[in-house]
Amino acid sequence: MRAGELDAVVLSNGLVSGTIALERGADLLELTDVERELQVLWRAPAWGRSPAGWPSAEHADAATFFDHYPGGMQEVFPNGGPSCVYEGAALGFHGEACKVPWSGELVDVGERVELRCATRLARTPFALQKTFSLGPGDRAIRIDASIVNEGRSALHYMWGFHPAFDGALLGRSARLHCPASWLRAHADRLSERQTLPPATETTWPVAADGARLDQLLDGEGRTADLWYLDGLDAGWYALEGSDGTLATMSWSAADFPYLWLWQECHSVEGYPWFGQHHIVGVEPWTSQPAAGLLAAIENGTAQLLPAGERRSVTLSIGVSHRGSAGGDPTGVSHDGHVQFREEQQ
Repeated sequence: MRAGELDAVVLSNGLVSGTIALERGADLLELTDVERELQVLWRAPAWGRSPAGWPSAEHADAATFFDHYPGGMQEVFPNGGPSCVYEGAALGFHGEACKVPWSGELVDVGERVELRCATRLARTPFALQKTFSLGPGDRAIRIDASIVNEGRSALHYMWGFHPAFDGALLGRSARLHCPASWLRAHADRLSERQTLPPATETTWPVAADGARLDQLLDGEGRTADLWYLDGLDAGWYALEGSDGTLATMSWSAADFPYLWLWQECHSVEGYPWFGQHHIVGVEPWTSQPAAGLLAAIENGTAQLLPAGERRSVTLSIGVSHRGSAGGDPTGVSHDGHVQFREEQQ
């Protein structure tokens, strides 16, 4: 099928569907609750735009990312945040993996369908693979991803998965359920109006002053925040909308020990948002902050992959509904099913 100007592959089991664009990063462009015909990922103005037909007007630090950023979910590797030069390689904003084409092959494995994707980077000797899969009854798309260092020396990297959800769709009382205990605000000011001052460190989900931080921006005003959640005792979250919609992810906290929480609410008056959008990003990461690979190396959160070795991870992203369940979510499985506190009593 086509997703705008892009060739795309759709995986669906009648409950959940996902639209994947191999031409650009093997991005997940859409995530839909099929029964309710509800698509929860945010669509940027460049959604469905083919980079081949829209050469970037600039080649500045972030422009080559944002000019073609479609929203949805990207795999960000090997750099997170502003560009930097590592081992002589200029690594652009949010790295290279989400900007290059991937190959893809659809395979039936029993009752499951798999889309097996692969690419190699140009500026570092990394080979990447990821398989999207969906089985009967699943409420989430499973992603089995791996990186291989094909070079002759160990290399550092940052690795994250970058979903952006539609803040307007989630509603004014959206809440983030996750098992973090600590929060650090980004060190640089993002907006004149922020929930927390830059570099604030406090407890999650309730701040030291009693403010609830898991209640997300309500869509009013002009505000922006970027926080790094830490102390995860498990890897999962459920982003709950005002109507009971649950956008979920699950992963191993040993693989991705940090959760980046980004909220943009009509704040940035200039490029790239011009005050138009309400976006919520909730992103599992190996490292922090969003200051580039060199900063992560300096603070000890960058990962190091020896020559010739592979690292593999499993995660999932899904959408469901609370229904009649009571209590707060207490966990999310890789098949996207959500456990609630009421069920454990």
